[in-house]
Amino acid sequence: MIEPSDITKEKSLGAIWWAYRKNTPERRANRLLYGVPAILGILHSFLGSQSVGQLLSEIRSLADLSVSFAASILGFLLAGFTIFAVMTKPDLFARMATTKYETGQLSFLKQNFFAFIDAFIVYLSFVTFCFAIHILGAPNGVASTALGQLGGDAMAVKRTVARVVLSVEIASLSYTLVKLKSFIFNVFHIVMTGIRWEVEAKKPSGE
Repeated sequence: MIEPSDITKEKSLGAIWWAYRKNTPERRANRLLYGVPAILGILHSFLGSQSVGQLLSEIRSLADLSVSFAASILGFLLAGFTIFAVMTKPDLFARMATTKYETGQLSFLKQNFFAFIDAFIVYLSFVTFCFAIHILGAPNGVASTALGQLGGDAMAVKRTVARVVLSVEIASLSYTLVKLKSFIFNVFHIVMTGIRWEVEAKKPSGE
């Protein structure tokens, strides 16, 4: 039996993220979907013949595009969360809060809500990452000045750093796209689950 205090057990976004990830392993298909673009991004970054200037231009362009994309998707995520919160009745929430999910660790309520929060965290983290690139990686900005102070072959260091950042940027973008796919399915599944519970609750006990 789930205690009422368990409903408010998590006190931060980090605790919610950890509880959800610990009890919801990543699907193999999702790993493949974001793993392949990530590998292609690494190959493009490290095996291409781009100059440092071209690499930096790609990084800045992708960061600007990603900030706009992720910010607009956050609005979509909030809309999906609103659908779940508004369409679900309080008594159904109460039933979900006291019923264990199939993994046996979280309740149905937390499993569904945490799926939304996990997507929020991924997109907020991605926006923050891209915004940091936009600020720190500006021409003659902090990153350029810091790398220019390095001794030895500064250009080789810049090229390596640029390749690593571009690879991480492409991998992160592919992961957010896969997370969006999962979020769309979660919205559908959660709404269907609520409808199913309503139907089953209204069934005569003899059926």
